[in-house]
Amino acid sequence: MLYHDDGSVKGVATGNMGIGKDEQPTDAFQLGMELHAKYTFFAEGARGHLGKQLMAKFNLNEGKDPQTYGIGIKELWENDPKLHQPGLVIHTAGWPLDSHTYGGSFLYHLDNNQVAVGYVVGLAYENPYLSPFEEFQRYKTHPDIRTSFDGGKRLSYGARVITAGGLQSLPKLTFPGDALIGCGASEGQSRHVCLPGSTLLSGRGVRVCANGYGRRQIADQCAELCALQDVRHQGPDAEHRADHTRRRRRTELSEHVSQGDAMLKSAESRSHEVAPTGQARKGTLTRKAIIEEALQVAYRDGLKALSFGTLAERLHMSKAGVFVHFGSIQALQTETLKQYCLRFVENVVLPSLAVPRGLPRLEAMFSRWVCHVTEHRGNGCRYISHAAEYDIRSGSILHALRNEAILLRKTVEGAIQRAVEEGHLRKDTDVKQFAFEVSALIFGLHHDTWFMRDCQSRKRAERAFIKLLDGYRPPPDLSRPQL
Repeated sequence: MLYHDDGSVKGVATGNMGIGKDEQPTDAFQLGMELHAKYTFFAEGARGHLGKQLMAKFNLNEGKDPQTYGIGIKELWENDPKLHQPGLVIHTAGWPLDSHTYGGSFLYHLDNNQVAVGYVVGLAYENPYLSPFEEFQRYKTHPDIRTSFDGGKRLSYGARVITAGGLQSLPKLTFPGDALIGCGASEGQSRHVCLPGSTLLSGRGVRVCANGYGRRQIADQCAELCALQDVRHQGPDAEHRADHTRRRRRTELSEHVSQGDAMLKSAESRSHEVAPTGQARKGTLTRKAIIEEALQVAYRDGLKALSFGTLAERLHMSKAGVFVHFGSIQALQTETLKQYCLRFVENVVLPSLAVPRGLPRLEAMFSRWVCHVTEHRGNGCRYISHAAEYDIRSGSILHALRNEAILLRKTVEGAIQRAVEEGHLRKDTDVKQFAFEVSALIFGLHHDTWFMRDCQSRKRAERAFIKLLDGYRPPPDLSRPQL
């Protein structure tokens, strides 16, 4: 940095080139140059080393809040013309980030079937294992987002640090002979929903230079370019606006978290919904193949054995190719569990509902459940195996598994209640107790079949069920003649 005798900025000096390891000039030595100008405009981006020197020398941050920063990741895609919606703009906040992390996204459908997408994560996140890049990839798996990329091709990508402190962290922008512009002036993210691109920042640079040229024309060489200072810093209500910005920022996170939660529920409930034709269908088939392979692994080794590397190797895919469909191991485990539950319903519950209600339906449900435990590939009923796998753990997988088990228990209770209403079981039957005893029989069957390797366990379970039914049958009607 070069200064005039009066302390105003004179220009900058480039470094010497061709210096050896011993810090001595080599044969390729080239002396640095001094660049003098009436006005020097600094656009170094966030945390530029010259900008930090200027802020310290001219005390530009006096009375301002400390700056905060975020990491922004952006990609440019060419997508399927059938899926392209020119002019579509989507901004989100929250998901897939947790409630303690600030961030959000943008997605724009541009001309020529191109899509610009990006995700910003505040760098104050508390989880040291959080990866902004991986969160960005998870974001693209949401059903409302991933349709923009099914069958598409990524053209380019990049990342940059952005300033995120807002208006209250914006420093003084001008001083004698100099001005800070762009993200070097912390203007990059004065508002989190207004992340400027190169066009907007170039426009600011043009306006700065035009104002500087006008000053030069009147030979006001060292005057401050006060007209360039953001008008939001001037006027009697400037402090009021800054205070409003602080309050807004404190409430944004909680508001966006609720949106993110809703977005997450939508992702879980609609994770199987994709376009049925074209490239979208190809993505759907790939996802189904991954889930099918994940089921095979889970049948044999449990949900905890699932990994992107294992599935990629088994399917001859890249880890990134598997990852992009789910975004996290937890999401993969949840989807695998969901698919198992759907197949259990198809194989056990739905066929039983086709049998007349009452005792015939209850008997059919137990019979099909016994078959599922003893004959199903992969060591029996995964409800039971996964329960043993996660019974002392916590988290979303346990929560999802428990919810499915509760639904299954309620289904059994419903079949028992219908049998009571049809008069096939005693009116004083304790439905919940009966359902508990049926479940206990199934658990015992699973244990003896797969752990004890008892080939007679199925017959024992069937005999035990008959005895259980006999204990709940209504007494015979002695008023009717016996044949």
